Amino acid sequence: MVGGGTAGHVLPTIPIIEKLKQSDCMVFFIGTRSGLEEELLEGVDVDFIPIPTGKLRRYFSIKNVVDFFGFCFGVVY
Repeated sequence: MVGGGTAGHVLPTIPIIEKLKQSDCMVFFIGTRSGLEEELLEGVDVDFIPIPTGKLRRYFSIKNVVDFFGFCFGVVY
């Protein structure tokens, strides 16, 4: 499972995770280190794997340059 950024991306995965766990599937959730997902999944029986990420802004910002490297590191990670 993958999701992050907002609860709207994380909360719909919880029933799916629970259903998959009933079928003896191994389930992992990959998310950001700084997002809400790890906190929202505290009561769910799922292994959380945090990865570094970047954010693509649709406007010029020096943060896009910094986040580009975070994105690349997350892909390699």
